[in-house]
Amino acid sequence: MKETKQQENTFIKDKMQNMTSQNTTTWAELYQTLQELLDRRQELLKQVQEFRKLDDALKSYFSGVKICHIGPYKVLGHEVEEERFNLPHHIKSKYSHRDKKWEVEISKL
Repeated sequence: MKETKQQENTFIKDKMQNMTSQNTTTWAELYQTLQELLDRRQELLKQVQEFRKLDDALKSYFSGVKICHIGPYKVLGHEVEEERFNLPHHIKSKYSHRDKKWEVEISKL
C-alpha cells in the first residue's frame, strides 16, 4: 500500500515537473493539466469498479478451492488465520488511540 501511494505521488510530481521544467508554466497551464488528470481519472473509474465487482465474484466462486488451472490462469487459494481480540469496551478503550488523516473525495460535477 505504501509503495502504491509513493508511485501515485511520483506520477503527479513527474507530470508537474515536466510542465515546470522551463519555469514558464502559468496557472492556466497547471489548471489545464490537473483537469486532464481528473478527466482521465473519471474515465478509469468505471473500469476500476467493474474490476472490483468481477474480482470479488471470482474470489467468492473459488473460495475453498486450493488450486485450479483454467487456460493460462492459475488460481491458488489457502486458508488464512486472522487474530482478533474481543475485549470488553472498558478495557479496549484504554488501549485504543485515534490517528487523524486527511481524506480527499473527488467527484465529477
